[in-house]
Amino acid sequence: MRRLALISGVVVAILGIAAMPASAKSTGSGSTTTASLIVDNDPPFGGTVALTATFASMKSIPEESVTCTSNGEQVYLNVQTGSAGATSWTADWTLWSQTWQAAGGGAANCVASLYYYTWQGKSETGITYLAAANFAVS
Repeated sequence: MRRLALISGVVVAILGIAAMPASAKSTGSGSTTTASLIVDNDPPFGGTVALTATFASMKSIPEESVTCTSNGEQVYLNVQTGSAGATSWTADWTLWSQTWQAAGGGAANCVASLYYYTWQGKSETGITYLAAANFAVS
């Protein structure tokens, strides 16, 4: 099933970080950016999902993460990095981990997040979340 997910209201962020609004304000530059993530299907455990992100061109390097939980436990976390200056990017994710397999595989709820880190000089100053999409793994 093809779904388009724009952040509206809240975003379930990676690693249990609190949600952020649709036009997340950068903690480093003060600018706002609107973006979207498209999930191409609801894959099975061990299957592949493609996430297509679109966003405004920026100097920062965009990243996507996918976090999946099953029975209240995190069973999957993976991160991929895009390119500075890009305005879209499609990343493929194989939804399998040793932890997930050991827990019996199967169904999980997943959140894909699009974000970038803010910097001042060589010091990281924060994270700006651009978009998120929820999907189910069967």
